[in-house]
Amino acid sequence: MLHHPAAPGHDSDPQSWHDLFNVIIDTDVIACVRPIDTDRPTWVVYLPGRHPPGDYLGTVHARNTDGRWHIQSTGEHHGCFTEALRSLHRTRIPTAPARQEDAARG
Repeated sequence: MLHHPAAPGHDSDPQSWHDLFNVIIDTDVIACVRPIDTDRPTWVVYLPGRHPPGDYLGTVHARNTDGRWHIQSTGEHHGCFTEALRSLHRTRIPTAPARQEDAARG
């Protein structure tokens, strides 16, 4: 699996990105998958692995009108791809301390 083709905050042309790649957001790996029925700059975002429905984080796409990244489920707009993913990450993936607390509780 490929890693994100552009450095965080410095997005290249998303039309040239691969259909499947990983991004590291705050030490967690996020899998990005372009739906097979589009060539538009749209990616479905999952926790890494086999992509069962419980691992779905959201869908993001680049807006043609202003170049911002749109999170479809919330309507949020972000200036770059990684910030959009970071927003999904914060709302859906527990932080490392929270994971450690859960593990300690057993």
